[in-house]
Amino acid sequence: MFFSLPTIALAASLLSSSVLAVPHRGHRHLHAAAKRDATLVERDVVVVNTVTDWVTVWWDGTSFVTPSATSANAIPTQAAAADAAKVEADAKAKAAAEAPAPIITAAPAAPAPVAPAVAVADTGAADAEAASKASAEAAASQAAAAQAAASQAAANEAAKAAASAAANDAAKAATNAAAAAAKNPEGIIAGVVGAISSVVAPIIPTPVAPVISTPTPVVVTPPVVLGAAKRGLAYNNAALASGFTGADSKVSWAYNWGSTTPAIPSSFEYVPMIWGPQPIHSDGWTEAANAAIAKGSKHLLAFNEPDLPSQANLDVGTAAAGYKTFMQPFAGKARLGSPAVTNGPAPMGIAYFKSFMAACDGCTVDFVPMHWYDSASNVEGFKTHVNDMRDAAEGRKLWITEFGASGSNEDQENFLREVIPWLDSNDAVERYAYFYADGALTQNSVVSALGNVFKTFVS
Repeated sequence: MFFSLPTIALAASLLSSSVLAVPHRGHRHLHAAAKRDATLVERDVVVVNTVTDWVTVWWDGTSFVTPSATSANAIPTQAAAADAAKVEADAKAKAAAEAPAPIITAAPAAPAPVAPAVAVADTGAADAEAASKASAEAAASQAAAAQAAASQAAANEAAKAAASAAANDAAKAATNAAAAAAKNPEGIIAGVVGAISSVVAPIIPTPVAPVISTPTPVVVTPPVVLGAAKRGLAYNNAALASGFTGADSKVSWAYNWGSTTPAIPSSFEYVPMIWGPQPIHSDGWTEAANAAIAKGSKHLLAFNEPDLPSQANLDVGTAAAGYKTFMQPFAGKARLGSPAVTNGPAPMGIAYFKSFMAACDGCTVDFVPMHWYDSASNVEGFKTHVNDMRDAAEGRKLWITEFGASGSNEDQENFLREVIPWLDSNDAVERYAYFYADGALTQNSVVSALGNVFKTFVS
């Protein structure tokens, strides 16, 4: 609560109701003096990085291996694989072209027959015949030599043509094999060897550039701490907020029934509230809300208990008009909460909320704040009221921005140990704050035993 205590007459009327068994203490009026001018604390934004591992399988020519290098290292491409294969083919072709051509030796010409010596009667005729035979033999020898030279030239050309064809075929086969390797790494060695061995002598395969598989990200999701985003701190004295931080704390947001605050821990989201539409509360609201949103606030709270005369005390029509004037302009900039009502009997509580929603036609209401006060022994009554408000909210999430159980410290601790697991697991409840830091949750500015239960208890 926020201001003066209820009047004795109102308390008597509320006590007469079985629904509101225990009226709660009022929270102090924060704006009775001059406007508060404290500014919001700067907040640090903590970025949680998701861990991602990249797994890459490489092919080294004989088996699949997983290198320690990451995908950020230089990795040969398919073009590099084709280049490597072409270099190998060019080398083979060059070797084939530079090999000496086969030496083809022409068969020796048959020796000319030697005529037996005879008596020559006419020496002139004999000399002429001998000269004629010598000329024939010389011509035959020259023809044979010419034929041998021609055969040698033909053989050289044939060898060169064969070598060139072999080189072209080898290069083409190697390129095709490298291209096929990217689709079928298992068959890469067999394909290269088979293609090259068809035109040149078998070779020992050299390692081929690695084939890159599609990297598979492995996302490690940070563990979800049950209730970590739900618990909030209601305070008047901002200095008390630091006691609710730490590794074991489940408190993540805070509010003070006002639109500005002195410094609070940067780990908390500060949620501004316009306590009422009266000028003492609404003057400066727009500037304060914009400043809070700029510094990280994602939610805004509307009027505090308009259904209770000792608090905002607004009829439904005035509350709806004020909401349209001061809250609706922030639709889309932050999530907006409706006025927070008590758990009093009709026309208070749930009945007032329903009337407000009917009167505020066209209003953006993203979540529904609510309050509850009763005996620590009435756990079932608390759960029932939350469920009833859930039904009235028609799918909107609930914020229990004030709830308190009357009884001894031990009774209250037992109450929290019983309801906290239920609230944390309840999808309808988005946030909740026990009433409040300046009283039950601290003693002499130190977190109390009850405060420690609220701060850290899980189950």
